[in-house]
Amino acid sequence: MAVCQRSKKPFAIRAEKIQKDWHFTWAFSIDEKRAKREGYDSTTIKGNIVLDNEYPGCPHCKNSYFVVCGNCNKIGCYNGKDSTYKCPECDNKGELTYTDEFDNIKGGGF
Repeated sequence: MAVCQRSKKPFAIRAEKIQKDWHFTWAFSIDEKRAKREGYDSTTIKGNIVLDNEYPGCPHCKNSYFVVCGNCNKIGCYNGKDSTYKCPECDNKGELTYTDEFDNIKGGGF
């Protein structure tokens, strides 16, 4: 699960394990109740993340990048340009640091 930085609406990201890496292959709009009912809110990913060529970006604003908040570990979409980021979930602000390896991305709680 992720949240749009602009609209603050939730969306789901399909992550597929391919060899050692997690590939984000698809994203789609979903409401919080359905996400919880289908178990999307209980997923945690650990490891390298690759944006697959098929990944369409955020279904709400079309941003094709994402940020994992250093405070709440939630995913938010990102425009790929700004050097700072404000988490749409917890309002944490900070300078961005690039990485492709993550320890604890949480899928729920939106």
